[in-house]
Amino acid sequence: TGRTPLLQAAALDLDTATVRSVSASWAKGRGVSLDGVVQLSFQLAHRRLTGGLSSTYEACSTQSFSHGRTEVIRPVTRESAALLQRLEEGDADAAALRAALDAQRRLVADCQRGHGHERHLLALLVQAEEAGMPTPGLFRDSGWATVTASLVSTSGLRSPALGWFAFGPVARQGVGLGYLLSPDGVALCATSFRGSGAPRAADLAAAVDEACTT
Repeated sequence: TGRTPLLQAAALDLDTATVRSVSASWAKGRGVSLDGVVQLSFQLAHRRLTGGLSSTYEACSTQSFSHGRTEVIRPVTRESAALLQRLEEGDADAAALRAALDAQRRLVADCQRGHGHERHLLALLVQAEEAGMPTPGLFRDSGWATVTASLVSTSGLRSPALGWFAFGPVARQGVGLGYLLSPDGVALCATSFRGSGAPRAADLAAAVDEACTT
């Protein structure tokens, strides 16, 4: 953003919410992924606040590999977009929800196994830059810029040692959503920059809470 860290921190808007309508116990009893449900609620909340879907980043641990850190999950899928459209039209069903959750589950599994692609592509871009090569066409394409904009930046944890977990926006007009998954609910921390045109943190937290009950 060109601003100093102190100025960025001062402009950061932050709000929290404790979501009780879904939880690890709730998800286990229904045989669904709590993380998948929460990610769908993020998409629905952001769509309701902005009128559309945006590129979303979800951090995925690759710690099962030596020196493994993270891969990028892009949880907005054709299946999730179709579900959200049907939710807004009032005719969503269990099959549409299951399809969206299954698509998310496959993405997570692929990334955890090292079958993701975005970190690999980033490494190729860095190597090209370090070698003094022209930027490959893929990285000059508008599609790459759109996907990697990550206007919705998210990360989730499961840890009884933490009460709250924040994950900030990575774009000036973006939002950040850090969340803790627990047996009795989801502790959510929403962030955005004041005056950026992004949804207010309090509005985002409330919208996610509402989306989880949809």
